[in-house]
Amino acid sequence: MDARVLVVEDVNELAELMALYLSREGFTVQTAESAELALPLLASFDPDLVLLDINLPGMDGFAFLEKIHAIPGDHRAAQNGFGSPGDTQSSGSVLLRR
Repeated sequence: MDARVLVVEDVNELAELMALYLSREGFTVQTAESAELALPLLASFDPDLVLLDINLPGMDGFAFLEKIHAIPGDHRAAQNGFGSPGDTQSSGSVLLRR
């Protein structure tokens, strides 16, 4: 499977566990412990799915989503849409974990 998953989670043990299980299922996984570290990975890693903790230190998950929406020319954002604040799951490329 060629799908790429970006896990944005500040609890290292949880991020590693999610990455382990996703890797075992054939996904290519990158982790970031903050939204600030995850932003450059949107371009360099080009994830198909983002698993996002909303309670991050610094920039929270909702602010991260606003940054994603502001990225010009993001064809997947325009095509698939992203979750709204309060959603636990969206039909697009972003899932929110509470």
